Amino acid sequence: PYTSYVNCMKNDMGGGALAFHIFKYLIEQEVAFGVDLLIPCCENSVDEKAMKPGSIITSHSGHEVFIDHTDAEGRLILADAISYAEKRLAAVNSYTMATLTTAALQQFGNFLTPTYFLSKEQKYALDGLAAVHGEEFTHYNFQRWYDVANQHTTGVRTNRGNLRGAAAVGGRSNVAAHFLKFFAKNKLAHFDIFN
Repeated sequence: PYTSYVNCMKNDMGGGALAFHIFKYLIEQEVAFGVDLLIPCCENSVDEKAMKPGSIITSHSGHEVFIDHTDAEGRLILADAISYAEKRLAAVNSYTMATLTTAALQQFGNFLTPTYFLSKEQKYALDGLAAVHGEEFTHYNFQRWYDVANQHTTGVRTNRGNLRGAAAVGGRSNVAAHFLKFFAKNKLAHFDIFN
C-alpha cells in the first residue's frame, strides 16, 4: 500500500532535522542553560538482517519489546535515546520530535501539530508563540488506555500498539507517544512532526 512505499522513508528524517536546527539556533543564541542533542538514526533496510515480525528485542532501558510492525522502528530508537539521555546525560527534561505514524497527518492535515505531555506552562507559552507565527497545535495529556494499548499479550511492550475495538483507527499517534512515555522516567514532551 502507498503508506508503506520504501521510497517515502526519507520523510522520516523530519523530526531529526527539526531538532538539529533548534539545537543550532540555541547554540548561536548562546543560551544560558545546558542542552544535549541526540538524533537516533537507523536504516529501514529490507534484507536478511532486518527486524522480523514476532521478534522480541531488549531496549536500552532493559524492557523487552515485541516487534509487531517492522515499519515502527522510529519509536524504538527514540525510546532508546530517551533512556540513554536519562541514564548517561542525567536528562531531567526530554523533548522528542518525530513522525512516528501518518495518523496525525491523516487526522489533522499539514496545518495542526499534536503535542503530548506538555505542562500547562509549556502549552500556554507554545500557543502564545504559535499565534504570533501562524502555527497551530493541539495538546494531549497522558491517558491510561493509550498506555494499555502498547501492552502485548505476551506481557511485554509492543512497537505497534492497538486500541481494542472501533476506536483503533483514531489512536495511532496517541499510542506511539504513549509508547515513548513508558520509557521516560523523567519529564517528556513529544511533538508529532508529520511529513
